[in-house]
Amino acid sequence: MFFLNIQDKDMIISVCGAGTMGRGIALLGLLSGNNARIYDVSETALQNADAYIKTQITKLCEKGKLSQEEAYRYSQNLLCTNDISMLVKDANFIIEAIVEFPEPKHELFVSIENAGLSETTILATNTSSLSVNVLSKNRKYNGLIYFTDGYAPSPTIKLSIPTLWCVYGYHGEIDHLPGKVIKVK
Repeated sequence: MFFLNIQDKDMIISVCGAGTMGRGIALLGLLSGNNARIYDVSETALQNADAYIKTQITKLCEKGKLSQEEAYRYSQNLLCTNDISMLVKDANFIIEAIVEFPEPKHELFVSIENAGLSETTILATNTSSLSVNVLSKNRKYNGLIYFTDGYAPSPTIKLSIPTLWCVYGYHGEIDHLPGKVIKVK
């Protein structure tokens, strides 16, 4: 078992869902020095996420929190797409942040697997109300466990603090504990 911190640089963080949670996770990925991809079936949601993220980056630059060079680089490292194969291609980490119903999540995971999910890609869910164990059943790669923190990310979080963690390579039960800690039984 190991923990993955998205503050590891130069990863491709792919997020499914361009709503409030998805765009916030993508923004944190960008601000941590990674490439971020957002996938959604709604072109409007993708356009809104793109505009939101670029506005947040601009505001951080105007406040002196980012240099113009950093702001430009972060904006260039964002890809919003409705092509699931682009989401999956070379991704280190794919985070599901869609509607809180099991059926759409299962359908999305199957689509991701069919689009070429690599055995080394960590697949995670941002669910706050569904059983991670139920969602992880019948997945293509048994070694993956799905979990990310279930709070709304904020671009004001100190980036020295790990913001999203995932447990990889364990087949047992997991519990979400306070403080972004995962306990594996």
